[in-house]
Amino acid sequence: MSDELENKEEENETEESGDSWWKTVGFGLFMFALAGFLYWYFTDFENSNDRTRRMNAIIAALYNLGGKNLACGVVAGIGAILVGMGVWDFTKTRKK
Repeated sequence: MSDELENKEEENETEESGDSWWKTVGFGLFMFALAGFLYWYFTDFENSNDRTRRMNAIIAALYNLGGKNLACGVVAGIGAILVGMGVWDFTKTRKK
């Protein structure tokens, strides 16, 4: 009886991961778009005289550490990892 439950749980896990690959790819693409927005935002910030803008502490720390390239690169890198994971899940489900 426990073997049947384990098999059903494994089937449910594969069904859930088979349907969620596009969510992972979509979120990765969103992160790419966010990286592009951040690059524009930082460029606008550097070219303006306004020095009182508010931003997330993590993004601000990355910007202070390595400039806009580091901050945008980290966000784009996370997006690339997510897209890669989504494509990997898609190819894994296609093989089954």
